[in-house]
Amino acid sequence: MMYMITLNILFGILAGSVITTDRASDGMEKYKWKNRPVLIFAPSQEDSAYQALKEEISKREAEIIDRDIVVLHLFEDGNGWAANAKLDSSMVGELRDKYDVKNSGLTVILIGKDGGEKMRQRGNFDLEEIFKRIDAMPMRRSEMRNRPKDKNE
Repeated sequence: MMYMITLNILFGILAGSVITTDRASDGMEKYKWKNRPVLIFAPSQEDSAYQALKEEISKREAEIIDRDIVVLHLFEDGNGWAANAKLDSSMVGELRDKYDVKNSGLTVILIGKDGGEKMRQRGNFDLEEIFKRIDAMPMRRSEMRNRPKDKNE
């Protein structure tokens, strides 16, 4: 009987640590196999390079949606958001640590649907280069082939 109680307690502790580990997975798990996250690490929302990138993204929203991109805006002060939802400052810090982003200038990181880092740009950004990288990916090529044809084509 004591053996079963000990085993149940041990299992509960192990299960709790797995859940904790999943929660501490920096919040990126929800995008896996659904989206291609683009992480924008910027000194602040007022940073001129960040503002230019934000403007470029807003102009090319249809292309971003077509490629299943979700943009995460992450700032040195711990603030951040994705898809108009505020991110917890601990998540922002975890992402900064996970991707080894120092507090200096703009860093843009493309993450594939598989969760792996596919591209990193520092200081400058080239949205067209990000699109080209995505379009060269086997999964994206398959998506484009399997997309329903427009009736007007």
